[in-house]
Amino acid sequence: MPSVLVYGCNGALGSVIVDQLKNKNYHVIGIDFAESKIADVTILGDMKAETLSQQAETILSQAAKIIKDDQKLEAVISAAGGWAGGWAGAREGRQVTRRQPRGAALPAIAAGLKQCALGRTSQVGARAGGGGGAD
Repeated sequence: MPSVLVYGCNGALGSVIVDQLKNKNYHVIGIDFAESKIADVTILGDMKAETLSQQAETILSQAAKIIKDDQKLEAVISAAGGWAGGWAGAREGRQVTRRQPRGAALPAIAAGLKQCALGRTSQVGARAGGGGGAD
């Protein structure tokens, strides 16, 4: 069964992408701050992470455990927005209390996820902290 990773699997767009992929018989690995109800497995981000390096390490260390050396990803899809705890257009009255700088985190984390997609999970942990001064 082909596998796809969806970053932001619980959001308005991400949940639709996950649902569509599941309907097409893909094994879906989701990344978000809460467990997905429809993805096969969810990699959880850390709401308390203070730096990009910490967030990357959290996500990539879980990815290295979940994505096995013989498993290839067909795609890594980013559907992540900038809001943690809701989305900007939410009308159900809950308040969004924290904004994560995910826009800066996605390229760095995606680079590590690419290593997983290529089946080189042993390198992921070493690359998670990545440099680049984005912290």
